[in-house]
Amino acid sequence: MFLDGCTPELVTLIKMVKLALGIIQIVVPILLIVMGSLDLAKAVATQDDKVMKSTMATLGKRVVFAVAVFLVVVIVQLVMNMVSTNVQNSGSDTGLGTFTSCWNAA
Repeated sequence: MFLDGCTPELVTLIKMVKLALGIIQIVVPILLIVMGSLDLAKAVATQDDKVMKSTMATLGKRVVFAVAVFLVVVIVQLVMNMVSTNVQNSGSDTGLGTFTSCWNAA
């Protein structure tokens, strides 16, 4: 059932890493946007233009970071799949193809 070099312990570890990445990929952007919204509400309540401008800048940065955190996992998986495909096509045995197979199988 397991691929070459893909032990049950490795599969368990990969499943835990995938779960953690999935949680981070969803929770961190939500937290950043909620925190930014709360800061913006506080700034609007103070009715100070200077505070609102700085809060809007902070909110913009948080939204950019939220999108980056969400997309980093997708980008890493895309790069890993591209490298694995190139390694398998070249015929060299670096073990990367095996790891990618284990990652996809978990």
